[in-house]
Amino acid sequence: MGMEGTYLTLKTFPLRSETRQDCPLSPLLFNIVLEVLATAIRQEIKGIQIGKEEVKLSLFAYDMIQYRENPKDSTKKLFELINEFS
Repeated sequence: MGMEGTYLTLKTFPLRSETRQDCPLSPLLFNIVLEVLATAIRQEIKGIQIGKEEVKLSLFAYDMIQYRENPKDSTKKLFELINEFS
């Protein structure tokens, strides 16, 4: 017999704005949110051309390097994106 139409109800749990230090879940949550932010930045910001490739963003551990064609004009949009995720 199939499982179509069967739903599992989970108990709710409270959300907090922080995780404990050394929590193994913390880096995973950080990476998930950072990847969504990076995708939004890549869609909205014009990067620089290096050869045939347009480079916009490099992510390293807890650092982000942005390559923007027109930094003065794109800074406002970048801050708006970051504020959406904070």
